[in-house]
Amino acid sequence: MPSRKKAQGQTRKAKQAAAATAAHGGGNPTCLHFDEPNDFDLLRLECSNIVFDGYVTKVRAIGDGISREKIMKLSNDFYVNSYQHCSDVMKDLIRRMIIYLGTQCCLLSAAEWNYTRFGTYFMLLLTIEARDRYNGAWNSYIYGEVMRSMSDIVQCPRATIRFFHRRNSCNCLQEMYYNLKETTKRTSWCWNCSKIVDIKLMKECTFCKITNYCSCECAVACWPKHKKDCRLWRKQKEKSKERTDSFNDIDAVD
Repeated sequence: MPSRKKAQGQTRKAKQAAAATAAHGGGNPTCLHFDEPNDFDLLRLECSNIVFDGYVTKVRAIGDGISREKIMKLSNDFYVNSYQHCSDVMKDLIRRMIIYLGTQCCLLSAAEWNYTRFGTYFMLLLTIEARDRYNGAWNSYIYGEVMRSMSDIVQCPRATIRFFHRRNSCNCLQEMYYNLKETTKRTSWCWNCSKIVDIKLMKECTFCKITNYCSCECAVACWPKHKKDCRLWRKQKEKSKERTDSFNDIDAVD
């Protein structure tokens, strides 16, 4: 039986979610999912949509059989060929557009889970955020970090809704997220057998802290092929941190 405080908290969250849903017309597509949208915002977002429209077209053209590695490659190609050449304003608009389209996808397609549809947006955003965090750098460790984040999201509606909800300034996904939080468990993907398992039961590699396994047996079975990457990731992790720290030090001096 839940405690009184927990019950009160759940009631309060439910009321907040209901109020937010009513304010936005139940997840109305006219909501842009960020503060104070206007006609100029709509026009600029449409321009940013054109920039990454080619990426979306390539992903959709491959279809439901597309692999995680292929989406990763297309995301990196977009970053190198388009995103990094944009102005800071356009970069911000692209990120907003991805969040907007991902959120709309959650609102309109949550009942019909499709990896290709959702992966198109969260995989691109994961790649952009990871590369921006390391000042545009890319190596196998950053690749592993993105793949780890993706493994915690893929095939888990609750994690996907949470991913976009935390990046919005509106509450369009709040009720959906709280409902999933109460009724479903967070899952993750085993790096050895690809089995989807409760994230609390996963076994993490104690060395690189990136790979996850559904059992100790899978961890042992995967070690021969993971060993090389594991050692490389640990070395590159230190280099990536040094690069990020030195960049932050320069910012602090300026």
